[in-house]
Amino acid sequence: MKFFSDSKDKLKVDWKEKYMELEEKYEKIYDENRVLLKKVELLEKRIKKTGYLEPKKRQITFDQILQIKALRKNEGMSYSSIAKETGWSKGTISRVLNGQYD
Repeated sequence: MKFFSDSKDKLKVDWKEKYMELEEKYEKIYDENRVLLKKVELLEKRIKKTGYLEPKKRQITFDQILQIKALRKNEGMSYSSIAKETGWSKGTISRVLNGQYD
């Protein structure tokens, strides 16, 4: 910001330059705000659709899925037996065998 003095030796502000600086800052903040609002909108859509903010991480491995399917198909084991054998819940066994992890 530039200062200049008048005939009475008082400092005066160059208001035009000050205005331009503030306008640049405002435009930058406005653009950042627009980006943040878009991110908030996407997060709100995700929460509305899924009920939670971040997607749950898959904990069961591909090898374990194959093992569960093999126990059911090859050995004809029940959901309870497979659950005891693998340590996964009957609900997880059901989801694996019904194709939700494919």
